[in-house]
Amino acid sequence: MFSWLVLFMIVAGQSNAPAASAYVPTADSVGFDVKLVRGSADLKQPTLWLATYKSNGHVATFRLELNEAKKLTSGPVSIGFGKGRFLAEPGSDSTALIQALKKALQAKTLPAKPKKITQLPIEFAVLGQGTYRQRDLSFDSSKKGDWIALKLFFGDDKGEVFLNLNPVSGQGEFSIKDPDYGDYVVSRLAQVL
Repeated sequence: MFSWLVLFMIVAGQSNAPAASAYVPTADSVGFDVKLVRGSADLKQPTLWLATYKSNGHVATFRLELNEAKKLTSGPVSIGFGKGRFLAEPGSDSTALIQALKKALQAKTLPAKPKKITQLPIEFAVLGQGTYRQRDLSFDSSKKGDWIALKLFFGDDKGEVFLNLNPVSGQGEFSIKDPDYGDYVVSRLAQVL
């Protein structure tokens, strides 16, 4: 009798516990799996991330290196900036990923035959670290969470895109910054992903 009561109390207690929210992409984002391979999520040292996107039998893999973010403080806001690069992975099939990015970033065209490169340099701004993801998918930096919110810059500010990483859940996402950047960002990512 006692063991059934204890089991009931444990199960009942678990139902009142807050459930971890599953990642849900929006129309303006593309989610993927990510793993922190080297470094720490605080970006106080260089990091290496391995990313995987699977859809319709296509598997795209790529690596992302982010150098240490240098903090710039202006009043109450502290933003970090750094440099990094996307690294191509042999055997990656980015067909489905590039299609998804075209739609999410509102690109009008796809590059016909992108010239493949092994690495794509970027600059980044750290918009938030340890931020909390709300139910409406926005970020709240006043609450503790696991997300790192970044803005990536391509080609001397010819293109920008948001990149959000969650090293705890193993989730990453590209998210639209501005539709005017869509064609440029997709064409550059198609070269390396």
